[in-house]
Amino acid sequence: MPTPVGHGLAGLAVFFTTQQHLSRRHVTALLLIFMALLPDLDFLFGFAVSDPNRFHHGFSHSFVFVWAIGLLMAAIWAKYSHTSLKIYAAVFGVAGSSHVLLDLLAADTSVPYGAQIFWPFSKEYYIAPFAIFLDIKRASSMDKFWQSLFIAHNFRAVFLEVLLLGPLVWFGKKIGNR
Repeated sequence: MPTPVGHGLAGLAVFFTTQQHLSRRHVTALLLIFMALLPDLDFLFGFAVSDPNRFHHGFSHSFVFVWAIGLLMAAIWAKYSHTSLKIYAAVFGVAGSSHVLLDLLAADTSVPYGAQIFWPFSKEYYIAPFAIFLDIKRASSMDKFWQSLFIAHNFRAVFLEVLLLGPLVWFGKKIGNR
């Protein structure tokens, strides 16, 4: 699965591609990055039970979850910013979906492989038959989790994400500025 760097870049790409339709752009950009990172908040549930990986790639990595949260956020944000609910529902949903799609395209070396992308309709885990992004190595124990993230393999994964997703951000900016 990609790192927060990769997911954040995907959220930025959504922002830049759609920015001409958005108001309060700085805050909206942050909200779209949040939506792109949102499914990984399942780590917080794992931290609460001293097993950071325990709930990862479950229901929070489903299209239903990200679109439901996106619609809720869009309703709040559209009311606050006096703009179209439809536009914000779409961009928040797409930003959240980018997380699910990127994770599908990543190597996954821990059981269960993949994510429950169709929860609540299916509890099956899905993953693409090929990987574009590297897996992220991380410990399961609380005392070693954070230090385990800072290894050469994970830095290579971030480099690859920037290499692959950076051009999407640049291209989105070009499209959004037309």
